[in-house]
Order: sequence, then C-alpha cells, then structure tokens
Amino acid sequence: MDESILIHCVLRKDAQYTQDILTRHNFRAVSYLSMKDLANTLDEDSVAVVLTSESLQSPGVEVLFEKLETQPAWSAVPIIVLTAGEEISRANLPILQRLEAQQTVSFLDRPVRIKTLVSAVRAAYQARIRQYQVRDLLLQLEQAVANRDEFLAMLGHELRNPLAPIQNATELLSLSGQPLTGEQQWAFDMIRRQTGQLIRLVDDLLDVARITRGKVNLQRAPVTIDEIIRQAAEQIMPLTKQRGQALLITAPDTPLTVNGDTARLAQALGNLLQNAAKYSDKGSRIWLQAEQENDQVTIRVRDEGIGIPPENVESVFNLFSQGERSLDRSLGGLGIGLTVVRKLVEMHGGTVHAFSEGPGKGSEFTLRLPLAAGNQQAKESVTNDSPTHATRHILVVDDNPDVANSFAKILELLGHRVSISYKGSNALQRAAEDPPDVIFLDLGMPGLNGFEIARRLRRLDMEQRPVLVAMTGYAQAEDIRQARAAGFDHHLRKPVDMAQVQEIIANFSGLQSPQGPGPLVGRPLKPREE
Repeated sequence: MDESILIHCVLRKDAQYTQDILTRHNFRAVSYLSMKDLANTLDEDSVAVVLTSESLQSPGVEVLFEKLETQPAWSAVPIIVLTAGEEISRANLPILQRLEAQQTVSFLDRPVRIKTLVSAVRAAYQARIRQYQVRDLLLQLEQAVANRDEFLAMLGHELRNPLAPIQNATELLSLSGQPLTGEQQWAFDMIRRQTGQLIRLVDDLLDVARITRGKVNLQRAPVTIDEIIRQAAEQIMPLTKQRGQALLITAPDTPLTVNGDTARLAQALGNLLQNAAKYSDKGSRIWLQAEQENDQVTIRVRDEGIGIPPENVESVFNLFSQGERSLDRSLGGLGIGLTVVRKLVEMHGGTVHAFSEGPGKGSEFTLRLPLAAGNQQAKESVTNDSPTHATRHILVVDDNPDVANSFAKILELLGHRVSISYKGSNALQRAAEDPPDVIFLDLGMPGLNGFEIARRLRRLDMEQRPVLVAMTGYAQAEDIRQARAAGFDHHLRKPVDMAQVQEIIANFSGLQSPQGPGPLVGRPLKPREE
C-alpha cells in the first residue's frame, strides 16, 4: 500500500520545506504545486492531506472536494490546514463549510512548530490506519456473507435431489388409486406433510441467500388479494388440518388488486400464516383480515399463540432470529421465514410489522401493500384448449435412478409413454431413434451435462422439435440464462411441481423447427431469480 501524505502549498519553498520535515520523520510525503494534480492523485491509499489556507483558493479545489465527498463509507481522509491566525475566517465561506463537513479537518496556526506539525500528521496517520482496519473487516464480512450464501445455495441443491424422489413417491401413492388402511393413510399423510415442510425450509434457505444478494427478480402483474390469500391458505392447509386449527378469513366484497408477483406475495403471506399455526396451540384459531385503507391494502394475521416479548417484536424479522421460541425445538424452523417475508414485501413497496401484548397473548402481523393504479383488473387465467389427457411420448433423463424412475412412473400413471435414460450419450441416441414429444432433462449430469445435451439435441435432424424442460436443484439466475441459451423451453426446480409438469405436457404442440430453440410454448422460460 502506497501510504502517502499529500502536500499542497501555493509557494514552492513552503511545499518543499513541509515535505522535507515529514520525510525526515519517516513519512512518505509528496508535494504538489497544482491542486488539481493533488486531487487526481488522492485515493484510498492516501493517508492524509496537508494544505495551506491559500490552497483553498487554488484552481482545482473543486476537484478535491468531489474526491472527498465521494469516498467509500469507511473512508475519511484526514486534512490538515496550515493557516496564519485569522486568515481562515477571510476564506470563502462556502468552501470553509464544505471543508468542515468532512469532520476530519484540523487547523494549525502558522508559523507552526515542527513538533506540532509532526504530531498532527502522526495522529492523522494513526486515524487513517484505523480506517483501513475497518475497511479490511468490512471486506472480510462481505466475503463471509458471500461464502454463507454460496453454502446455503449448495445446501439447498443437495437437499433438493433426495427430496425429489420422496415427493414423487407420495405422488405415486396418491395416483395409484389403491385404498389405504387407517395406519397407512396416517403414514402417507405424515410423509407428504413433512416432505412439504422440508421443501419449504429449503425454499427459505435459497430465498434468503438470493434476497440478501439482491438476486430475486419479481414477475409483476395485476393480481387480486383474494388470489394471494387463496394460494397462501392452500400452502398451510396440511399444517392447520393436522393441528385442528381454524383459519377464519375476512375479505372485502370488492376485489382489491395489487401489482406484484403472485407466487412471492403468496409465499410471504403463507409464511405469516405458517408462523401463526406453528406457534399456536392445537385447536386454536387464526384470523386473516384484508381491507382497503386509502391507497393501500392491509392484511392482518392474528393468532392465539405464545406471543412475543416486547423487546423482541422488531428482532423477529432478523435473520436466524427466533428469540425465546428457539428454546422449544418442537416448534422447528430456522428463523429465516420472517426475514424472507419482510424482504419480499419491501420489494413490492410495502411494509410488514409485528405486534404482541407479550408472552402468552398471541401475535398480530400487519402487511401493507400499495394498490395497483386505478385498482386495475387482474389478468384472468388463460384457458388452454389443448387436450389435457392426450398421450405423449416423454423422455426422462437423470443420472439419479430414484429420481428418474419415480418421475417416470408418475408420468406413466398419467397415461403417457415414457422412456428413461441415466446417461447423456444414451439420451441423445434414444431421442434420435425414437423422437419424444417432451424431454425432461437434469442439468447436473456427469460427463455430458444437461446444457450440452440440450445443445446437441437441438442440432439433431428431427422432423418434430421436442419440448425441452430443464430440471435442477439450483435454479440460480446463471443456470436459467444458460438453459435459455442452450435451447430449453422451460426450467423447473426440484422437486418439480406436478401441476406445472402437466401444464407443460398439455400445452405441447409439434413445432417444425429443428434449428434453434424456436418459439416458447406453455409456461415460458423466464428467470425468476436474477
């Protein structure tokens, strides 16, 4: 690091004299006759600046102020001004005020004693060293946060792969039509419920990593509050049913519309409802009330649960914060759900606040969102005229046999003809010999990965272009960008949502376009997280 003391004096001999003094006392000092040259040299490695009061009238002083006023948050370069008694009071007042605003300015009366000058520069030097220490700590913290987020993303990916066949197995049992005994039904419901809980935890892990890095891209569109409430209520229905809790919903008769990402807003509200259910006794009640307040919609979620100590009301939104709730691990959770809620709501221009009269007195969370301009009508779902039960030839490509086999069996139960490939090279051969209508392709294949397989599939001379669907545990923005570039039509995150899978298959139509990705069909491939 080039730790330099920068000097500017109007008179050359003064500049040289000051430089010589500081050099003799083991400082690296550099003098400038041009204020603009000094200002252009000023950077993070500059330890301090020594000026005379006359320097403040020099051409180029504006450049110096621009540099000083645009320093990083951790930086405040010390400035020492050498002035002759009352001379500084006669300086240009605006310049003086801007200089004093830097808060690290010292004034020394001339003639200044050598010992005084050296002492002032040494104090400035030590202050600057402490700033460097703060900078280094901030860099370490940023790196630690980046490492944490990378770990969370990797953890989410590794957890999603084993979750996929477990969810597929429950889907198979549901579709089999075989009657279950009472104990079997209990076990089935428990597995499905706990699998859904695991998936939700993994989603929160991934979301908090993306949100804290600003990597979430909202897919905004007009949506009614009723639709958001419906989706959120569906998310927690298994939990409230298990705990025998009643969800009491009150909503206005007139539809209220916001401009937002339906899935993300339902996720935020669902997290609030899940907290209310999780931290309330079995058989208790949960109230959800939505109403219009001026140009906002207000949603209140109230429960009869364990409540929140007054000192913890605001901290419940902090990452990994659970307060006293963490003493009872039967309540579960990672302490990140409310962090996700606040971040998602704020990204929509809204607010969320917590209120509780104290432990044992329940909690109330109030979520406010701006209404859409003119409370415009939400877009209605587009009815698809494609046959929903048409039999298709589907190729499933995944190196994990449990994932591939369980997913293929579900598709077979839905009436489709299914082929399976565990290797990329084998998938290319199968697609060439017996062209499928739709290909579900894992991205993380060893050897030939999913991106390369997709590129090669698109180059095959096929009379009918198959629909390519990427499946992955990552779903990061870079994965989605690469998937689009490789020629994929859709991108699904494991464990896949079977409703989306069926929609993609139902929307299939033969596309006569062997070259390039062609027009998108069904649910277009768009990056949710960028």
